[in-house]
Amino acid sequence: MSYKVSSGTSLPPPLHYLHQCFRSLRGEDTIVPQGGGLNATVAVSHTLRQLYHYSRATGAHMFEIVMDAAIASIKSHQFQTAVDVSLINIFPMLTS
Repeated sequence: MSYKVSSGTSLPPPLHYLHQCFRSLRGEDTIVPQGGGLNATVAVSHTLRQLYHYSRATGAHMFEIVMDAAIASIKSHQFQTAVDVSLINIFPMLTS
């Protein structure tokens, strides 16, 4: 269950959005507008809500989706993508 996105990675839509937000916050990309109070906390919170609905629709656990995306990114040598969608940002909120 993967989606091909324009950057050539295989990320589900919620995690692709999170990755784009972090790229925008780092100044690498301007796809996601920075206006409106976008910050890492808001991006992660929004992504968790969307990831919850995505996991229900696909029947997969949220943790499984995150880990599959991170492992796929590592296999394709896209380490920053793996960091953006990995445990560093999402896992602490999944356990609370």
